[in-house]
Amino acid sequence: MSNENNKPLEQIKNFYYQMSRQYSEESGAPLRESKLKSGFAVLYFWAIAHNNADAKKNIKEEAAGFFVDVNEYLKAIEDDFKVMRESNPDIIKNFNQVTEEEHDLLVEYLEKDWKEK
Repeated sequence: MSNENNKPLEQIKNFYYQMSRQYSEESGAPLRESKLKSGFAVLYFWAIAHNNADAKKNIKEEAAGFFVDVNEYLKAIEDDFKVMRESNPDIIKNFNQVTEEEHDLLVEYLEKDWKEK
């Protein structure tokens, strides 16, 4: 696939990159922790955009191993998604355009980025 065909996916990757760095800078959290939180958020945003209950359930199960209160964390993500509908409709459009096949590529990207120190 060409980069042009993956434009929404590339925009989502950039969104994640910016979000993880911003969170780390603003909170003082280690970058690796910020990447983890941002990565789960991006995947959950995708699941919300696609109304994919299975993906939401899988993310919740996976995130439960990392967060003390996973329900509170996911509720905050849902609230952020609602705000983004108004404040950043272009990113919501990109989430909607990322296919399941591209979602798998996104997961690979996030896992690789998280493992980098």
